[in-house]
Amino acid sequence: MTFVHGPPDAPTWQRALRYAIRERLTLDHVMASAALPILFPAVRIGDAFYGDGSVRQTAPLAPAIHLGAGAILVVTQRSEPELAVSRAPPRCEYPSLAEVVGLLLHAIFLDALEADVERIDRINRTLGRVPHGTAPDGLRVVRLLVLRPSRDLGALAAGSWAKLPPEIRWVVRGMGGHRATAVDFLSYLLFDPAYTSTLIELGYADGRREWPRIERFLAAVAD
Repeated sequence: MTFVHGPPDAPTWQRALRYAIRERLTLDHVMASAALPILFPAVRIGDAFYGDGSVRQTAPLAPAIHLGAGAILVVTQRSEPELAVSRAPPRCEYPSLAEVVGLLLHAIFLDALEADVERIDRINRTLGRVPHGTAPDGLRVVRLLVLRPSRDLGALAAGSWAKLPPEIRWVVRGMGGHRATAVDFLSYLLFDPAYTSTLIELGYADGRREWPRIERFLAAVAD
């Protein structure tokens, strides 16, 4: 489900297994959007409980497109170094539960976005080859700018599992979350100021580095 800021009686859009309703956004909606299944509790809104929409949102850019966006600036957690890795290195140990959960969380929150970006890019290139005025109904070019962190966010969490609260640390250790190979799972749990400050600093530095691209994108959209 997608909540859209606006009057409650405004029109909605609907697709297979997903739809949008207009609602006045509150703190509850923000907390529900941050509620990762199993790890953080769902939030009750009205007569139902809600969690992070990425769990079932197979096309995360679709809501913006259905609402009329002609350009989308995408900020993803998947870093440039991660994209450069073609295959996993050889290993001897069987993956721990924490590693498996980290992989599943990446599949939910990152893989769908990558697939959606690839899909839109393919549609844009296809429409670029179609004679003007002959595109199928409902299809239009949507400009995209994808921004990625310059460092692996999981790797930044390495060695920080001991900073978790004692009860959570005990559970995480039992899942194998203390292993160096379980940093992706750890990155979803770690809210320690040392880690979050590092993320903020990285985001600021990357934003400055990418500013020329951002400026060109915004200028092209404004034309």
